[in-house]
Amino acid sequence: MNNYKRLNLKDREEISRGIWASESFASIARRINRPTSTVTREVWKNNFYKVQYFAINAQAKSDKYYELTTGQKVALGT
Repeated sequence: MNNYKRLNLKDREEISRGIWASESFASIARRINRPTSTVTREVWKNNFYKVQYFAINAQAKSDKYYELTTGQKVALGT
């Protein structure tokens, strides 16, 4: 059984707030109860224009990838 849990929009919003507040990845990770590496990968994967991270864009990208790989639509708010 896989215990993998995708980041949701709430997690991404917290990451975004932390980035804009110049917090460390470790500090953000502790707040959302995730490994630091998860936050680091999320930011670098969705770091638009090399200086900005937008939670809503990251969520849309994640949802699109999920739909492409599973063939299932993502329910709103998950």
